[in-house]
Amino acid sequence: ILEVEDKELLASQLLVLVGQRLAYALLHTQTKEGMELLARLPPTLCTWLKAMDPQDLKNVEVSITTTAKLVNKVIEHLPENHGQYSIALHLIEAVEGMS
Repeated sequence: ILEVEDKELLASQLLVLVGQRLAYALLHTQTKEGMELLARLPPTLCTWLKAMDPQDLKNVEVSITTTAKLVNKVIEHLPENHGQYSIALHLIEAVEGMS
């Protein structure tokens, strides 16, 4: 990330990747734990996750720990006034609830 000029753009694109991973983990695997977590998530995050298309994922077997690290990097590079900053914060809570 050090060499990237537009870190905000990269962060917003990585946010979509995190969303696709979580959408796959929560909506497509349909575990009991995942459904319980989904029920506790804010409605805006649930709607956003349902709009994600995990079919674009090249690897669906990424650990939640790795995804948590990625979402933390995203939040470091998204300014607080960014339109998706609140989604990123909710995603942090969601991945913490899964690990």
